[in-house]
Amino acid sequence: MKAASKLQEGLSSDSPKGAAAPLTENGTTTMPVERPPLAPWESGSVTEDEENTSWAKVSFKNDDAPVATILLERQPTDIVLLVKLLHQTITVIDDQHTAAGTTVEVRFTTLPGLNFFNASHGPLELTSGERVELLRAKRRLFARMESASNRIRFVAVVYGGAIEDFGAELFLACSHRELLGTTQATFGFPSIPLGDFPAAATVRRLGYFFGAQRTIEMAPKFHDYSVESVMGVGLLDGSSPLSAPSFLLRLERAMLALLSRPTQKGLLLRKLFFTRGFETFTVMLSPNPLLKAWGRYAMSALLQRRSATNDVAAKTHARETESESIFSEVVHTTPAINAANVYALGRQMKRRVLPLLPSRRLVTFRAEEMQNWDDKMEALSSAKDDCAAVLLDCSQRSIAATAQMVHARQDLLRRANVVLIGEERVARPIVAMLPCTVVVSCASPYRVSALGKLQEVRLFSQDSCPAEASDTALTAALTYLQAQDNPYVVCRGSCSKRLVAALATEACRLTQQCDVACIERVATEVLGLLVGPFHLIDHFGPATVCRMLDETNNMNAQGNPLLVDCLPAIAHHALQAMSTDGYLGVDSRRGGFFSYRADGTTIALNAEVPHRYFSRHLSDTEVADRLLAVVVNECCEMILSGAVRSATDANTLTIAAIGFRETTGGALALADRAGISALTHKMEELANWYGPHLRPSSLLWCMAHSKVSFASLSDAVVQSARM
Repeated sequence: MKAASKLQEGLSSDSPKGAAAPLTENGTTTMPVERPPLAPWESGSVTEDEENTSWAKVSFKNDDAPVATILLERQPTDIVLLVKLLHQTITVIDDQHTAAGTTVEVRFTTLPGLNFFNASHGPLELTSGERVELLRAKRRLFARMESASNRIRFVAVVYGGAIEDFGAELFLACSHRELLGTTQATFGFPSIPLGDFPAAATVRRLGYFFGAQRTIEMAPKFHDYSVESVMGVGLLDGSSPLSAPSFLLRLERAMLALLSRPTQKGLLLRKLFFTRGFETFTVMLSPNPLLKAWGRYAMSALLQRRSATNDVAAKTHARETESESIFSEVVHTTPAINAANVYALGRQMKRRVLPLLPSRRLVTFRAEEMQNWDDKMEALSSAKDDCAAVLLDCSQRSIAATAQMVHARQDLLRRANVVLIGEERVARPIVAMLPCTVVVSCASPYRVSALGKLQEVRLFSQDSCPAEASDTALTAALTYLQAQDNPYVVCRGSCSKRLVAALATEACRLTQQCDVACIERVATEVLGLLVGPFHLIDHFGPATVCRMLDETNNMNAQGNPLLVDCLPAIAHHALQAMSTDGYLGVDSRRGGFFSYRADGTTIALNAEVPHRYFSRHLSDTEVADRLLAVVVNECCEMILSGAVRSATDANTLTIAAIGFRETTGGALALADRAGISALTHKMEELANWYGPHLRPSSLLWCMAHSKVSFASLSDAVVQSARM
């Protein structure tokens, strides 16, 4: 409880208790300020030495049973070169080391810690034409392996790591598969939703093990499941227990093998084995057009016949060309190019060339290691220039302990490159203690996008801190992120919060004109968002979004859309009321804009929320106020622009042109009757609720300040409003 109270105390003030501000050499106190974003890196590129360096070793053992081992010693840089060299190696082995009546075993394996036969520059970093050629090269490779299967026994031996995309294809192409470590292993095709599809032969192998429907619907998601559950269908040799294929799967295999015509196979699958229409598969209903294309591509590949006879092989090749034509069409579309560009951007961020640090040792202080913090700090104090950075856990649960440690070891940490992992709002007390810190925060609530791990990096330093020290601290933080394989953006201020605040604000404003379900549908289906804005609000919780609105309201006076377009009170008022009433989002019993199950999946729209907090039926008075406000504002603009000579002329026009009855005295007379000061504040409230077009003119503010009416308006007041 004491720690919690200290935390709250620290967060409630810019100068928290125990967070002493840094001192300059002459003893004066200076608070660190946020610096503009820097870019201390160069773009990474593959050097000629890297391209020429051997990444694999081929060895032969000619005992009773000849064995050739292709050992991956380092990650290849080029996926095209990887496929080409594998094809050439298999051809050489088949031509030179196979003899009549003998079988050669070819083992594909890697050094522990390496992903299984994948390149650092993947297919999504190629041009569209190169990706089509790569698909054809993979087809030729797998056809070569299949044609040699009676002479060569292909074996995949995996020591954990990622078995993904081409690595998963090669794994499936082997007739024998061994997985020797499942702790950190993943299997699947995460690039399918981005428009990179496995070869048709791979799709057919998946169909053999999983069935056609599961292959089409589940292949893009395999990497999200445990490797044991995916491999449990019989992918591994000697896995125990091995469940027998279901009767329907065995029947599907047998009947597809009997039929030769693709039209017959398609009719069979649709009528007998698909549990619902192909058009209603999850991938075909997805808002992602690339998943819909995957459905068509996979269906075409599944209908192709696997046969080694020359006659049918020619027909198979023709059919193969059909699936390749689908792929060729897809990779040249705008969605596919955009997805590839986003993926490539993330990869390029991780390959940036940073200045070398004197040391690459990173000392981390994580919450789960709190019992070791004192020992780590003692080791740090005894080391001489042997630490690149000190990384401090600034999560909500550990900030109190972290702040206490920093306060006690402030003299030591002032000489180190300190990186704070967590929200800047939470880490603020520690930022105030040190002359230079780098704050690293997660910028994205999503984990399913190509940039789902994007981090925001912000640099804080006091004026007396040398620029070289700031640059080094930033470099240390970026070195850590690249070691963690995380993309990042260096920025000033929380740009992600500004975007969330802007989206949430406009979504709440839109509820005045249309319902929540409509806004969600348009956001996902038309704009292409992963989730709608109200699901996003529920993810953070209304209290957090309210805080975002507060924090970003005055962030940047120049060009900040949150200031140009005033934040409507409906967003802040309604979200605050939701938070008070217990509608806290996905983790609460009452839910938020949607109700949720215990595992966080959506049940349905919470109809009570928009009705209670966002349905605002206009009264007669409010309708009249809004109509009067826009007319008065237009009159003010006419006066300020010199379009009319006086307020009297403007008021006369309201009677003649708009049709105010003579008994009213005109629009400006009604404004005078209401009181300029009261009308100004009423219009400000209307602007907050219904949009900036109702914001009172600067002329009204000057009139209210000068306590004059339209009837007594002078040129001096008008001139003051023009300034």
